[in-house]
Amino acid sequence: MLVSMYALTGNMTEAQDVVAEAFVRAVSKRENILAADSPEACLPRTVARNIAVSRWKRAKTPGVAAQTRGRP
Repeated sequence: MLVSMYALTGNMTEAQDVVAEAFVRAVSKRENILAADSPEACLPRTVARNIAVSRWKRAKTPGVAAQTRGRP
C-alpha cells in the first residue's frame, strides 16, 4: 500500500503519513470494518487514497502546499 500511495503522492514522507493515518482511522472503526463482506479489499487502501486526494486538493493553495511538505 505504501508503494501505491507513493505513486499517488510522489513523496515518500507524504505517502507514509497517508498510510499511517489510514490505519489509525481503520483501527478506530474496526467494528464497521469487520462487519464488511471483504474488509481487506476496501480498507485501508480506499481510505488512504481518499486521504491523499484530500491533501492534494488542500495543497492547491501555495501556502498549504509548503506547510504539508515541511517547508517554511
